[in-house]
Amino acid sequence: MPWVSIVLTTFWTRLLYLDDPETLDAKLSHAAREASDELSAIALRYAVIDGKELTVAKEAARTHPVKPGA
Repeated sequence: MPWVSIVLTTFWTRLLYLDDPETLDAKLSHAAREASDELSAIALRYAVIDGKELTVAKEAARTHPVKPGA
């Protein structure tokens, strides 16, 4: 999943540029929250795709069962 790598790379890049001790905690919290939200959205998209594929596979197994020895 290349999207996960992109999100994590973006997060770490943002951390590299945090240089103000006064705002460090707030900016770190914001970056972590954004990364978490993006990863959750990606996971949800993949769950929807997996669910659709599972439905298709179940229907195929029901309507076209594999016969032993075939």
